[in-house]
Amino acid sequence: MHVLGTNLWSAGTYTLNCYASKNNAIADKYFFVCDDKINEMIVHYGDLAQTGQVDPYVILACNDATVKVIADNGRQLYQTVLDSAPTCMKLVECQADMSATILLYGLQSGNIGAIEL
Repeated sequence: MHVLGTNLWSAGTYTLNCYASKNNAIADKYFFVCDDKINEMIVHYGDLAQTGQVDPYVILACNDATVKVIADNGRQLYQTVLDSAPTCMKLVECQADMSATILLYGLQSGNIGAIEL
């Protein structure tokens, strides 16, 4: 679960839900259903779609050996297929290039890796 401002994100076994608070009421903003189990979720603010606008994005580590990036409208922007299921993730801002964000991940096989978002 992640809360920021008026938004709340929660990940279940197969689903990601985003709720928004507006006019003292909570509304379902969007949901996303994964093909396999969700192992971890991270919410990141950035311009991953390269539109010039900073938006929240959800990064999901899924048991089908993928990392999925979900836009603020619930649509999948892209996914990366890995050698094994990712079990943990950490975002790191690159010190050399302040515009780069690196996603570090650990795999069920014991390997680690990194993806530039």
